[in-house]
This record gives sequence, C-alpha cells and structure tokens, in this order.
Amino acid sequence: PAGFRSVAFHCRRIAKAPLEAYDALDDLVDGPDAAAARRVLERVRRYVQGEETFSPDAARKARAEARRKQRATTREARKRFEERMIRKAKREGKPLDFYVKQGAEKPTRADLERLKAIGDEKKRLAEWNARHKQHCLKFHLGTCERGDACAFIHDAVGDVEELLSG
Repeated sequence: PAGFRSVAFHCRRIAKAPLEAYDALDDLVDGPDAAAARRVLERVRRYVQGEETFSPDAARKARAEARRKQRATTREARKRFEERMIRKAKREGKPLDFYVKQGAEKPTRADLERLKAIGDEKKRLAEWNARHKQHCLKFHLGTCERGDACAFIHDAVGDVEELLSG
C-alpha cells in the first residue's frame, strides 16, 4: 500500500483547486493517515456538490497563506543549500551529488530506538550527523518547534519491511 505522503501528494495534485477554495489543503497535508485524507476529500465533495454550505474563515485562510509562504521559503532555502553543495563538490573535483547525498540516509525505527538509548546529547548528535544530518533530529525524536520553517528534512519513518508487508 502507498504511504500517506504519496496519498496526500496525489490528492493534492488532483484536487488542488477545490482544496484551496474550501481551505482544506492544510487539513489534507497535516492528516495522519489515508482515512483522514478521505474524510477531508469527502467534506470538500459535499461543499462542491452543495450538500453542505461552506463558510469561509478569514483567520484560517491567513494561516494557510502564511504556511504556504513559509513552505516556499523553506523550499528555496533547500534549493540554495543543494546548489551550494554542488558548487563545493565541483570545486573539489568530486561527483556533483557527493555532498547532497551525504547525511541524506533516512533513519529507520531501529536507528531511532538506538539513538534514544544514548544518554549523552553530544554523542547522540554525533551519531545522528554521521548518517542522517540532513534530517531533523528533533522531528524524529519528538516535535520540531520550527515546523514548516525547519530547513531540515521532516520525513516520517517507515521500515522497508513494514512497507512490503502492508
């Protein structure tokens, strides 16, 4: 089965206009699973077909716009980072993706359990940076207070065996 990020991506791609029109895009993206995405899409369908009346919320619209701008800023920062790393690799005569791939390995559940067991914060951070430094440690070990403003990768952990077994 497809992971939630894939489900959210395709739902957003296919139904972006109505999701934005009815202030439901953030609800879809922030949802925990495919069932929540289905509920959001069902709510939007009822609005579109006139089964329910939509009442716009100016504050919600403003928050959505602020999040959209923040995501764009974060994507731009990530792009600049990758361009900088490509230039560095080129200068040093290394493959162009040498620094871009460094630390990009996605952590597994076993990695996170091992890291949580390390009591010393400096040792934990050194261990994290050795393999996952492009990922947000705070996101993976709890909650990242920077949210959409975080320049590190926020990607849900899922083991390959878990995906294959369904």
